[in-house]
Amino acid sequence: MADQETLDRLRGLVAAVGPPVVSFSTRTVPSGFPGLDERLGGWPAPGVVEISGAVGSGRLSLVLPSVIARTNESEPVVIVDPLAMVHPPGWVGVSHRFFLVIRPPPAQAACTTEQVVSSGAVGLVVLLDPPRLGRAGARLVRAVERGGATLLIVSERAEKSLPARLRLEVKQGGARVLRWRGRRDGQAFDLPIAPPLASSVIADDMLRQPGTSVP
Repeated sequence: MADQETLDRLRGLVAAVGPPVVSFSTRTVPSGFPGLDERLGGWPAPGVVEISGAVGSGRLSLVLPSVIARTNESEPVVIVDPLAMVHPPGWVGVSHRFFLVIRPPPAQAACTTEQVVSSGAVGLVVLLDPPRLGRAGARLVRAVERGGATLLIVSERAEKSLPARLRLEVKQGGARVLRWRGRRDGQAFDLPIAPPLASSVIADDMLRQPGTSVP
């Protein structure tokens, strides 16, 4: 076994010639889903979570319990909604005093989210259906670490280049946890979705219907 002096020298060489070693916090906060909380401890805090699934698949039902819990504990939650699809009255159970929806142009969605998560003022942020993030994804990860926030990115298709701590794919009736960094038991597993509200409420009321105006 190498002695401590040799290990320290090797670490110094790695730091000099390679990228810095990224360390991830192991702290988590409850997601509101017993299966996920039992297996993973909840959402990473700080950390980026990617939730992919078609509109109407139940993907927002993974977000709702956390939003309800945070806002009812007087903690602000921000939804970044570049497509102007969120219908706030449909988020039943949420305390709307602490529920803020921001609607930037799609091209500014990543930049707006970066400012919010890095502020240190908001613990939970949801970015809904952004354009492809590309390099902006790495900047969001760094901003989340600076601000200590949990960022849930909800989109129709997974963006494999996004360095998310946790990646889930949602289909009708369930979700599959595909990846979570920093966990030794790295096998994917299925997570039944049992939302606290009826599926019709989540499908029909949380998003505004086509042809309706933005409030």
